[in-house]
Amino acid sequence: MIDMNEREEYRLKRLQKRIKIVDVAKKLDRSPSTISKYESGYLNFPKYVWFKYKQIIDNWEGDR
Repeated sequence: MIDMNEREEYRLKRLQKRIKIVDVAKKLDRSPSTISKYESGYLNFPKYVWFKYKQIIDNWEGDR
């Protein structure tokens, strides 16, 4: 059986990941589902999007 603390940690991690994806999507003017597909490798990043994405992720992780 899963401990309640583990379940809460899992939910928190999923929520943080979702917040990051939505934040990045807004800044790149893309949909969150597209960003998820880029990150998972389902879609290839266009070059101009990749450089902007990398900048945003570096800044985003630096703020946290």
